[in-house]
Amino acid sequence: MGSIPRDPLNPRPARDPGTKEGESEDTAEEIAARTVNKERARAGEAQQASKALARLQTAQSRTFTFDNLDVLLQQHPGVDLAAVQEKFVGRGRGGYCFERATLVHAALGALGYAVELHLDRVGDPHLAGRCHLVVVATLDGSRYLVDPGIGVPPLGPIPLRDGGLLDGAIWPHEVRHYDEGRAGNGWQWWRKRSYGWELMHTVDELPVRRIDVEIGHWFHQHQPGLALHQQQPGRAHPASGYRAGRGADVSRRGRTRPVSS
Repeated sequence: MGSIPRDPLNPRPARDPGTKEGESEDTAEEIAARTVNKERARAGEAQQASKALARLQTAQSRTFTFDNLDVLLQQHPGVDLAAVQEKFVGRGRGGYCFERATLVHAALGALGYAVELHLDRVGDPHLAGRCHLVVVATLDGSRYLVDPGIGVPPLGPIPLRDGGLLDGAIWPHEVRHYDEGRAGNGWQWWRKRSYGWELMHTVDELPVRRIDVEIGHWFHQHQPGLALHQQQPGRAHPASGYRAGRGADVSRRGRTRPVSS
């Protein structure tokens, strides 16, 4: 069949006599243009979602201090969502990784993000247990590492792929692929300090269930040699404007803010 003649006063082609009623009369060019526009809109939405995720990470880091006091005193109320929400939102306390990741995971899920919890090993992956909790968020098919609970957390998501970078968050951060053998892919998070690159932790792809989180939390309370027990309670993020005071006090601009028990 030859080409369909165009009306000079109408950019759309005349109806193809062979086109049945209800069938699309759009040209290939129009269909392609709509497809491109849809892809651009999706990319824009993903970019906005990534920026919103970074803002949420920054807000929680600046609002809640690193708080391991209840773990040190072995009087922790637990890391289920109700207990964490009451402690953070109800009493204005902070927490450590199992609490912070639980809260951020729930908040992102409520906002419509596709999120998963993952356990990982802090330091040497051949020596450390799976006792650090992080969140992995998926945006438009791409996965991002969200770590709200490390001592000084990054202020944005890090692309979860080999060579994934995050700059402009106190220190540069990078994700590197790590072979976990039969367990499959692993991912190491590195950050660059003044003395060079430092391995922070190694996350794996094994599924995490609630009982895994509870066991990890119990392990933290009963292993005084862990790094968590060596860190100062009430430590604030350097970007928060707060500085850690004595005990669990936190001060800002010279004023002390006691942390409720």
